[in-house]
Amino acid sequence: MEEQLHPEMITGRDIVITGQQPWDVNIGSNCKNIAEEFSKHNRVLYVNTPLDRITSWRNRHQPEIIKRKEIIRGNKDAVEQIHANLWVLTPDCKLESINWIGIQKLFERLNKINNKRFATTIQAAIKELGFSNIILFNDNDMFRSYHLKELLKPCVSIYYSRDYMLAVDYWKKHGKKMEPELIAKSDICVANSTYLANYCRQYNPASFYVGQGCELELFTRDIGAARPADMLNMRGPIIGYVGALQSIRLSIDIIRHLAVNRPDWNIVLVGPEDTQFLNSDLHTIPNVYFLGSKPVEEIPVYVNAFDVCINPQLVNQVTIGNYPRKIDEYLAMGKPVVATQTDAMSVFSEHCYLAGSKEAYVTLISKALEEDSVEKRKARMEFAAGHTWKNSVKDIYSAINQTFEKRATLPEHLIILGMPRYDDDLESTSYMLAKELAAHFKVYYVDNPFTYRDYVQSHNTPQLQKRKEFFKSSSNGVIDTTVANLKVVITPLIPSIHFLPEGWLYRRLLRISEHIIRKRIKKTLTGEGTDRFIYLNSFNFHYPRVMDKADPALTIYHSLDPMIMDFDKKHGLISEPIVVKESDLVVCSAKALAEQFRRVNPNTYFLPNAADVTHARKALEPGLEIHASIRSVPHPVIGYFGNIERRIDYKLVETVAQLLPSYHFVFAGPYNDAYIPASFKSLPNVFLTGKVPYADMPAVIKGFDVAIIPFQSDEVSSSIFPLKLFEYLGAGKPVVATHFNPNLKQFTGERVQYQNEPGAFAQALEAACAERNSNVQERVQLASENTWVHRARQLMELMQQTLKQQQNNNG
Repeated sequence: MEEQLHPEMITGRDIVITGQQPWDVNIGSNCKNIAEEFSKHNRVLYVNTPLDRITSWRNRHQPEIIKRKEIIRGNKDAVEQIHANLWVLTPDCKLESINWIGIQKLFERLNKINNKRFATTIQAAIKELGFSNIILFNDNDMFRSYHLKELLKPCVSIYYSRDYMLAVDYWKKHGKKMEPELIAKSDICVANSTYLANYCRQYNPASFYVGQGCELELFTRDIGAARPADMLNMRGPIIGYVGALQSIRLSIDIIRHLAVNRPDWNIVLVGPEDTQFLNSDLHTIPNVYFLGSKPVEEIPVYVNAFDVCINPQLVNQVTIGNYPRKIDEYLAMGKPVVATQTDAMSVFSEHCYLAGSKEAYVTLISKALEEDSVEKRKARMEFAAGHTWKNSVKDIYSAINQTFEKRATLPEHLIILGMPRYDDDLESTSYMLAKELAAHFKVYYVDNPFTYRDYVQSHNTPQLQKRKEFFKSSSNGVIDTTVANLKVVITPLIPSIHFLPEGWLYRRLLRISEHIIRKRIKKTLTGEGTDRFIYLNSFNFHYPRVMDKADPALTIYHSLDPMIMDFDKKHGLISEPIVVKESDLVVCSAKALAEQFRRVNPNTYFLPNAADVTHARKALEPGLEIHASIRSVPHPVIGYFGNIERRIDYKLVETVAQLLPSYHFVFAGPYNDAYIPASFKSLPNVFLTGKVPYADMPAVIKGFDVAIIPFQSDEVSSSIFPLKLFEYLGAGKPVVATHFNPNLKQFTGERVQYQNEPGAFAQALEAACAERNSNVQERVQLASENTWVHRARQLMELMQQTLKQQQNNNG
């Protein structure tokens, strides 16, 4: 009969498994069982543990070591096919034996070298088998597989916790630090006990209990009712245990208490003893029977002879998280079970009696003997029957699918690294977009970092003083804003390195700055209790690799202008292409930039600037007074609001001002004398107000009769999409601009006049003045179609589209 596939079943994928146990291990192995189950519907590469130098020498005469050495020498194939969908890789590399090293940093550096060797041999096998978009499943291998997520770049990385490894000194030495880190950076953690799932959840919220599979066929076959020969003479209830008798796991005290307090019970122990059990006084108690080791196939016969099965487990770090497979074996035969109460045993609570003390063992065994029934036996058997590898792997598939589904939805948190500082006088595209996106995300706007040089030069400024306490490494750097869901993150001071020439030293020191910024961002996310976020670099190309090792759900580069300043070009000509290439999504505020960057990153889109139209519309309020800086300027007033800089075509404005001597040209905003010709400033009908706060923008624009954008028409300006365009229109003002960007007309239609020749520009101003009180609502309506609300939604659509494409690419 053809097997029915579960709806959450994952099929047709390529899965790579690394872990603690090689394929040729001669004991039971969860990892091997999982590999076999995976391979029923997927291709699986099971990677044996690589050989290290000390093991290679100590066990040099063992057949499996000899085989590995032959593979390393190239005398045997590293990849062996087990069946149609399952291959085993024996690595053809040798790792350094480094666990003895006490210095953590040195151990981590050498471990990374080992990881690279290990990854190289895995990558070769992946290529040989034609695997792609792999799922990486790591079975408790916290050292050798620590860096495999970064090195193999799987679509999903899974850490499987089946034992609390840190209870063992070997793993505890370096694992106390490294295992939590590995759990945290894995996409998913799965565990075979609730205790271990909760342990993993401390470091990674995507941690799941997936149960334990068991091979119960041996315990469900018909074995008859006959007792084993060495139990024939026992009279009275038989209380039994099967398994290794190890003093680190089992309580001699509980067993002694049972035997002494109920001499009418037979305490039967089946399994090999360690030294402490061999030397214990249990051997002197007449109703305690040590029957020794038995062949595996005989174990069910002994269990069948027990009236009650026990697991008198000690509670310690070795045992507390373990899933006791023997409980399933007991229950599969319908037997009543009394076991020590632990977190891992909670899944059995409806079908087992859980004891918290040795006294409780006596009480609960008596209760188990009294309450046993056909119905209870049937319920126990049905419960155990559900603990199969098929069901355990189904839960692993479910966890993977949840991750895929989560990736297809936008995360809740958004980190924005901007070029402008949040409290700059003029409103910036970066911060405006941050405020609008805060309606949809929890947004953290990372303020452009202050350098040590900035600190010295700006030491007494209010801008620096308000940040001073947040520079400390002990600070979380977070400043609340008046906008809901928007916070500002201040980073610690970073080195001043921009003066250095482009080259190795600059890039090396830049890594330090990026590390400082990344560390502060991670601290912010940790405070939020999340590791899933979107990262948007809003034109701060100076720090191209801030997100290295941070693993955001999406990385976005938001390009706002062509690179024109010498300061930016010095290192930006190298840095910006890095950001463009390594981002998942690139959005540009000009078509020319989008076309340029699309050659580097195909997932590049044109997303024009917009305006805070609500703010601009305040200019239409009857009660708003014209700003004091221009109140006395005679009409008609031709106005410009913003930075007065190199992009302005001063020669054009001079000629137009001379052609229209009765018109008064106001330029409101900060200016640099180095860019402004003396002849321009000397014109009697040109006024420079100096810096005006953005909050006063509506009052300034209210005094304009016509607004202008007189930018130079050159290669640089052709990529500019100025915010002021829609701010002017939102204030209801007619606009005349040079034809500096050919793409603007598609957004403004006939509502804006574009002229490059001085005479035509002057005529357009005269016509605009004549109709300044007409078509006001049409201009406002046009602006309202180009707001940050619209741009934020368009950006979110691109985000969602990119996430879905990533999901499709991953299978």
